[in-house]
Amino acid sequence: MAEVKNKKIGILTYHNCFNYGAFLQAYALQKYLKNIGCDNVIIDYKNIIHWFREYKVFLWSRNLKVIQSNIEKILNFKKAWQYLKLSKLFLKKFDTIIVGSDTVWDFNDKMTHTGKKYFGYNLKTENLVAYSASFGFVDKNSLIPNFVVTGLKKFNKISVRDENSFEIINSLINKNAPITVDPIFLNDNYEQLESCPYENFILIYSSKLDKTNIEEIIQYAKEKNKIIISVGFYHNWCQINKITIGPFEWLEYMRQADFIITNMFHGALFSIKFNKNFVLFVTPRKANKYNPILQKLNLTDRIANQENNIKNIFLTQINYEIVNQKLIILIKESQEYLKNALGAK
Repeated sequence: MAEVKNKKIGILTYHNCFNYGAFLQAYALQKYLKNIGCDNVIIDYKNIIHWFREYKVFLWSRNLKVIQSNIEKILNFKKAWQYLKLSKLFLKKFDTIIVGSDTVWDFNDKMTHTGKKYFGYNLKTENLVAYSASFGFVDKNSLIPNFVVTGLKKFNKISVRDENSFEIINSLINKNAPITVDPIFLNDNYEQLESCPYENFILIYSSKLDKTNIEEIIQYAKEKNKIIISVGFYHNWCQINKITIGPFEWLEYMRQADFIITNMFHGALFSIKFNKNFVLFVTPRKANKYNPILQKLNLTDRIANQENNIKNIFLTQINYEIVNQKLIILIKESQEYLKNALGAK
């Protein structure tokens, strides 16, 4: 399909969260659209409740060291935001506005407090498109507000990133919304990479692990003579904690790691992108986020549980030659959807 030329495109997503995956998916989508000839900007909008609650989480503490650490992390993210091309929401009309990716439709999320704009309200465009959008933890059988249904009908094209969102769309507006890959798979050009000074290490990108898992990780690290580095979260059992780094530095730690252990969505996705041997911890509540990509790439055996512990998973090597062949097909399908939604000729 031909490239999309001379289109003014706005992207509405969670680009300015203090979250590595949120920033990098926005960055990747913007880079990809530029590569196919689209004049695009990220709409610099953030719900005031989302803004307030996020800063409260980072700065509301009696521990001065925690506050200082979080301020350093905030500043490192702000440095990364300068590499995004931004535009204010109401400055102009766009040929197309793309909503997504990320969990932009989880109206129950108390942190992001998803508002009507993510459902197409008061957006100046004649072509409203969703790319890899997600309802997150909204149950497909729950009561859906009327503004959500009305808003979804405004979209000319919709794609989602998980089966749960697919089923919600299908049941609400009887529309077949294809499942597309996260934008991080569309872009390979991260030219602002910073360095990682370490080697021979196991990387931990996980908010919480139980005692049994921690013991397994420590034992495996000893057997393999690896150091353990945590990024994004502090764990006192790790030799090194890098909790204040920005997204480009985080990306380089992911790239340099020998093994990756994570319970985060983009931790798993970048493990796949960089062809890493990884272990994924998934709670039942989060399963609908991970299952589509893991099933399509035949990587569900990377999920740790009582029958499949960390050591067993790492002893099973991933055949990335086969995985990458499958991933290329998914990427091409996603690119075709996006170009078609943008009116490629």
